[in-house]
Amino acid sequence: MRFFVIIALWLTALSLGVVRSDDIDDEVTRLSRPNDGLWVNGAVRLVPLPENTPPEKIIEQVASFYGWGNPSHDYRIAQVKKVIIAPDTAPFTAVLVISAKGIKTVVLLRYEKAGWWNKGLDVP
Repeated sequence: MRFFVIIALWLTALSLGVVRSDDIDDEVTRLSRPNDGLWVNGAVRLVPLPENTPPEKIIEQVASFYGWGNPSHDYRIAQVKKVIIAPDTAPFTAVLVISAKGIKTVVLLRYEKAGWWNKGLDVP
C-alpha cells in the first residue's frame, strides 16, 4: 500500500510540474524513433573552433549565428551531457539552453573536420 501512495504522490508532482522529466532525454527519445532521421537535414553553419573547445564557448558562437543576443543576459545553459541518438553510434554533446523568455532549446553539437556541427531543436 505504501508503494502505491508514493507512486500516486510522484505522479501528482509530475503532473503539477514539481518534478520534470529530462528535456534532453525526451528529445533524444523522440529523435531515436524509427523513420525520424530527417532531423539531421538542412543547412548548418559550422562553428570554426578546435575540437577541445568547451560547450559554453561553442554555444556563444551558435547564439551569435542565430541572434540569441548577449550571452550573459538573453540565455543560460541549464544542462550539458553526452548522448547517443539511435541508430547513430557516434556521440553528440547535448546542451539545454533556456532563453530569458523561458524558451527551451536543445542544441546538439558534434565535432567534424572543419568545426562544430550544430542543430537547435525547440523543446515543446
